[in-house]
Amino acid sequence: MRAHISLIAYILFLLPLVAPTQALAVVQSLNGQTGNTQTFQNDSNVAISSSGNVHSLGWLGLLPLSRGGTGANSFTTGSVLFSNGTSISQNNSNLFWNNANNRLGIGTNSPAATLDVSGNARVSSLTSSGDATINTLNVGLGGGAVSTNTAVGTGTLLNANASSSSNTAVGYRALTSVGGSLDSTAVGYYALISSTGSDSNTAVGSSSMRENTIGRYNSAVGTNTLRNNNTGEYNTALGFDALFYNYDGGTNIGIGYRAGIFQADESTPLTSPENSIYIGNYTKGYDNNDSNSIVIGSTATGAGPNTAVIGNSSMTDAYFGSSSANADTHARKVHSGSSSVPGCIVMGDTAGGIGYITLTSGVLTVSSTPPSACQ
Repeated sequence: MRAHISLIAYILFLLPLVAPTQALAVVQSLNGQTGNTQTFQNDSNVAISSSGNVHSLGWLGLLPLSRGGTGANSFTTGSVLFSNGTSISQNNSNLFWNNANNRLGIGTNSPAATLDVSGNARVSSLTSSGDATINTLNVGLGGGAVSTNTAVGTGTLLNANASSSSNTAVGYRALTSVGGSLDSTAVGYYALISSTGSDSNTAVGSSSMRENTIGRYNSAVGTNTLRNNNTGEYNTALGFDALFYNYDGGTNIGIGYRAGIFQADESTPLTSPENSIYIGNYTKGYDNNDSNSIVIGSTATGAGPNTAVIGNSSMTDAYFGSSSANADTHARKVHSGSSSVPGCIVMGDTAGGIGYITLTSGVLTVSSTPPSACQ
């Protein structure tokens, strides 16, 4: 009785196999099948493929996201896939991976750097292990990577080393050859470019202190100020071309347009003055022996060492403690000379000559020839 029931159940099980028109799919044994590729498919694109003795379960057509696929049948080389909310998408012109050079492009499909962004970018914080380059502009610490140095511009602080510190360079090739210099500031195109072993210089302006090498403690503000200074120290220049030709002179002051650049002949460069002051447009020294020379006034020309010149040859009056509008208020004293160094007043006369006024034992003497006190 039990064997009869089992036989009936087995016959019922085989009925769908022998009547395929009443079944959803055909079931066939693939064991040992060989020959051409065979595909057994149901109505949901699930297929069992056979090639030789290898049988595989696959999907015919595009595999949708719902079944773990992409929904696309091809992709463009370099595409970085993303979801648009309903399917996987690609936009080569705005998101591109250059696999040959390991570069990512955002807004471009031809990245020229590891990360190339075409367009604006917002960065909340940025950390760089080295100097940054922005449109060929260098921003960072410069050569030597010393934390107290600041470099902004192409070629700035390029040759700085670990012994240089507290330097600031802003502008194309500013402080390029700084070497081991300390405490210098260069702002402007080629400012302090050649300075190699100098300290505590300040150069502000295009080509200011451009030729300086070891000169120290100088301050130059203005285009070409102290441009040719090489070894000179403790100089101060303010104004276009001020002290332009000074080479090794020290402790000088030049204030004004082209102040202190020529000697009295108006063409020979003033290169070696010492302890001298030139204030005013185009003020000139006497010669390279100037020392303790003071020259004040537009186009005024110095008279040599240990002299002071106020005004140019066009001046007609000099007032001490008053003005022409208030001539009755004068300075009380004018000092000239001392007990050991007799004073001398030199005056031109109406006949075109020169008079020399001296004081001896309380007596004024006027002479047309210079006495010893006037020499």
